[in-house]
Amino acid sequence: MLPFCFIICIYLFLNILVFRWLALAPAELAKFYKIRPFYSLTGGLSTFFLPPTGVLGTINPLAYFAAIAVPASLCLVRDRRQLLFSFCWITITFLPQSLTSLGQFEPRYIFNSISRYLYIVSIGPALLYAALMANLKERFSRNVFIFVATTCISIFIGINYNNIQRRGQEWKQEAAPVAIYLSAIGSIMKTFPPNSFVYVENPPTGRAYVQQSMRVYYRNPSITWIVDPNQYRRKPTERAFLINVDWGMTGINGIQITEPWPVLSAQ
Repeated sequence: MLPFCFIICIYLFLNILVFRWLALAPAELAKFYKIRPFYSLTGGLSTFFLPPTGVLGTINPLAYFAAIAVPASLCLVRDRRQLLFSFCWITITFLPQSLTSLGQFEPRYIFNSISRYLYIVSIGPALLYAALMANLKERFSRNVFIFVATTCISIFIGINYNNIQRRGQEWKQEAAPVAIYLSAIGSIMKTFPPNSFVYVENPPTGRAYVQQSMRVYYRNPSITWIVDPNQYRRKPTERAFLINVDWGMTGINGIQITEPWPVLSAQ
């Protein structure tokens, strides 16, 4: 168990380090959830049933099945140490995203998708499934074990392959206008200087998506969206850009980039 515990500790450390490097500040606390300890304890268990969209709905029958199957698994296995370790893995590795709005259960954009947070969390369910399959081998014959294991793996791959393909197509369609926007602005503005603040008129999608897309496209993590251009006051170390996008029926007719804000100290 020590190697697994070491992996968890490294993951928690890297999670904090990466978020501080990308956001240049600790991730904001989510206001959507009031009872954070309860969310931290139960949220990771969504890896058993959560679809790629990341939306947690009360009408999802798999949620109720998981609520029954999780305690039932403790009754089916004689040696419960592996199961308890699996549940501990899920809870501990889920802790970082339980403290940030980036891990909420209603992501509308790929950047806020909870799926990337569940990569290491899903190791816990994998360990639990392995423990259950091993228990079948002990209770029944080898042929029964091979049949059940092969059937479960086939169903698992089939369901998740279709989910991944469907979610990929949704992200592709959602990102199509952003790709057009980045291609157009990239032909005009080859680079943005450090500490660039931008406000886009007629953006292709939400401000968080546009901001993150521009950061990745220009490899500049300091590009920041101006939330309220009427209240914004540029600091001497900042560059502020107003980007006006003229959309047509088949794409972008033109983009105008100006720096309208005067050099004023923030009040």
